[in-house]
Amino acid sequence: MKKLIIGFLLFYIGEIVLGQNIVRYNFNNCNLSENNNAAGPLKNSMSAVCDCGIEGDALNISGQDIEFPIELDSFFKNDFTMCISLLLDNPSGEMDIISKTFKCNADTTLSISYRASDSFFIFSLREGFNESVFLAAKADPHSCWQTICLTKQSGDFRAFVNGIEKDRKVINELLRLNHGEPLRINNSPCQPNLLNGLRGRIDQCILADFAFDGSRIKQEYVPQQKILTQDTLIFLGDQFQLRAASNCPGTFQWSPNTGLSATNSLNPIANPTQDIRYSLSFQLPLCRITDTVLVRVIDKDKVKCEEIRLPSAFTPNGDGLNDTYHISNNYLLDQLEYFDILDRNGGLLFSTNDPNLGWDGYSKGKALVPGTYYYRIAYKCKGNQFKTKGSFFLMK
Repeated sequence: MKKLIIGFLLFYIGEIVLGQNIVRYNFNNCNLSENNNAAGPLKNSMSAVCDCGIEGDALNISGQDIEFPIELDSFFKNDFTMCISLLLDNPSGEMDIISKTFKCNADTTLSISYRASDSFFIFSLREGFNESVFLAAKADPHSCWQTICLTKQSGDFRAFVNGIEKDRKVINELLRLNHGEPLRINNSPCQPNLLNGLRGRIDQCILADFAFDGSRIKQEYVPQQKILTQDTLIFLGDQFQLRAASNCPGTFQWSPNTGLSATNSLNPIANPTQDIRYSLSFQLPLCRITDTVLVRVIDKDKVKCEEIRLPSAFTPNGDGLNDTYHISNNYLLDQLEYFDILDRNGGLLFSTNDPNLGWDGYSKGKALVPGTYYYRIAYKCKGNQFKTKGSFFLMK
């Protein structure tokens, strides 16, 4: 009996490991085969035509219907991940993207469409008429390409656009969608009565029989038509390289031209002498879009060492905004001797001498409760030593 139990556990563990399957189709050289031959090729309704994609080629989907191999139906029995990158051509009405159903308004369906009126991707999943999930995700206005992902982990459904979670629904039902119908792109049975056909290009189709977490979704996202350089602070007289991404050929124009080595390059050298917001216009055959980046310029000679800045409150709730308590103008510091966080009893919760680090609201692996906390700082600036202390509020 003991051997039988051990054998069953090993088999179960093996199933968990072996069950994490991923298939990818990237359409390079107009190839519809899976990248690693882990699944069969896609079926297309007409000869494949390729154009510039995210990394290599993309498939022109205008007038083209795509069907995934039926063997991938099993991916939708439990948890799954589905991602696809799109470059839409003159969208109008509600455009069909992905469907998995045998007739329009069937009782078991999966569909993704794009609503041009408000630039939302609509995700609809249903098993039977009583178990359904609807999610909506706003398109990224700063990118021509839109990488959309849908994940399911038990009853937890999430929609992502360009690596960012946009919507989430949690239900009690399992919602199994392996009903013997293949996944289709631009071939919903609701065309042409309810949906318009998809026009543009598709690239980087990914399917997995498990749910990617948020960090994995970000890893899979390849930025396009974006300024990669974050808002930046430099010292007067310094120069640095601006970086932007676009795999597709087109016309690129930075403005204003102040302090730039070139205005028609994706990666010019910048040495502005005062605060400036640069704008980069991407002009592609199917899309024109603009992104911006702010560059702040600090004159060291005018720095006032006493004016160290810390927020009066922070919200460590994991939303990516104001999640850490840190020195916001650490460029003042020649050396940070200590930056300590204390509770109301004087207990040390956090300490660092790295001016780039901040406190995340945890102590000994435990998230602390909202309330008033205290800081003390010692640092050197322009050869002199300074100390300061104060209080702040932790909010949720």
